[in-house]
Amino acid sequence: MGAAYSLHRQHEVTLFEESQALGGHAHTVEVTREGRTVPVDIGFLIYHPWVYPNLSALFRKLGVETQPLRPGLELSIHFQGGHWRTGRDSAFWESVRHEVDRFQLAVPELVSNPKKYMPLTVEQYLDQEGYSEDFKHKVMAPLLSVLFVTRIGLLQMSMFMVAATFGPVSGYSMDGPTPWRTVKQGSREYVRRLSASFASSVRTGCGVRSIRRERDGVTVTSADGGVHRFDQVVLATEAGTALKLLEDPSSDEAVLLGEVEYEPASIVLHTDPRVMPEDRSLWAAYTYVTPEARGPFTRAHYNYYLPALQDWVGEDLFATCNPPEGLIDPAKVVKTMRWQHLVCDGMHPVRSAELHRIQGKRRTYFCGEYVGFISGHEMAFTSGLAVGRALGGEFPFEDSEFARRSFYDLAVHHMKVVKPEDAPVEGAPTWWPPPMARVQSEVLRGLVEDEVRRRMRAVLPLPEVLRPLEQAVAGTVAGRVSLYDELRKQKKQST
Repeated sequence: MGAAYSLHRQHEVTLFEESQALGGHAHTVEVTREGRTVPVDIGFLIYHPWVYPNLSALFRKLGVETQPLRPGLELSIHFQGGHWRTGRDSAFWESVRHEVDRFQLAVPELVSNPKKYMPLTVEQYLDQEGYSEDFKHKVMAPLLSVLFVTRIGLLQMSMFMVAATFGPVSGYSMDGPTPWRTVKQGSREYVRRLSASFASSVRTGCGVRSIRRERDGVTVTSADGGVHRFDQVVLATEAGTALKLLEDPSSDEAVLLGEVEYEPASIVLHTDPRVMPEDRSLWAAYTYVTPEARGPFTRAHYNYYLPALQDWVGEDLFATCNPPEGLIDPAKVVKTMRWQHLVCDGMHPVRSAELHRIQGKRRTYFCGEYVGFISGHEMAFTSGLAVGRALGGEFPFEDSEFARRSFYDLAVHHMKVVKPEDAPVEGAPTWWPPPMARVQSEVLRGLVEDEVRRRMRAVLPLPEVLRPLEQAVAGTVAGRVSLYDELRKQKKQST
């Protein structure tokens, strides 16, 4: 939708959607209870205006009403033998409080040194610094599951990228609620307003069967057997789906799309309180429950307590991700959705940084959360805007410096679909937003250059006077080396 929104004023656009409605994870369900029908979200539920700059700009532009979570986003984590809840003391919390304080005091150092901490995984850092297994598996991993909505690969994420989410904007906190917002009357409100301007170009309930790319255009065969001819194609699907649709994928497409990992997720909307702790005072907006006593936890389910997120819901209503079989009374199920959640492990930012190798090739562009350097709704939307801009569309929020800086950071430095000379010249650096994509790009390139220099010196050591030449050669070679390919080789050699 982001790409279509950017393009529809200057270009003829056709949007194919397999589902009966647009939105993907922005999915609102109407629930009737005691004669009253209310809209309830079970996918995209909340956003943080500090870290969702382009979605925030969209909401303002479209007049979408939002409201704060009161008292904020609170967490409640439960495992065999203990629990912790933001803003509450417990025996377990007292046992790890010193580690929580220690970690939060370390965050400024972690985010100020990306070259040191970006290559380091969360698990490597915590082990290296002597944090306990309890802190690692019962505090950090469940907390990250809130952000990335998965149980897989959380501790393999970049320590720098994770630390950035604990920064001064209070995106996430271990010891208190944080200021998030939700869309009034459900996310369908923004989907409806966003798509209104190109509604005549949308074909819902009509998926795509195959995509054939030719020298003079692209042929799309839809699921109903229709054959459609276009100048360019934009795939806004999961990576694996995009790969399957291409009749003749290149070797780069096969690797960069085929190796993106997802975790299957069953999301159940229901009214059964058995998914929650028996003590109601421990219920929170996000409640994580596992029967296991020691991590890493593999049997956890997590619950969104919807009245705490969208207060118009009223009575108890839950959205539970991956509940154990038999836990929820079938008579209390309202709806079940089956989705795929991106696994944002340590390889993800490196892999996604190399997707520029396939962007725009053979009249084909890719967008979605897997395209960004970190997962989430903001990245999915903004990557679509970036593809639209690359194809000659407009960036619709030029009047918002916050959104504009974030957008061009992603489009120029990470996705590389917009040339630096085509981006507006910014004024003095600002405190916010941080240029995360540019920082990551520079760090990754620096790592490659360091490795190239190391190998050069092992073969042919140069005197100090020739070090500038060495630097120039290393920079040229690094520009042609795929860090992702190198890491894949190392991974294969180690297994």
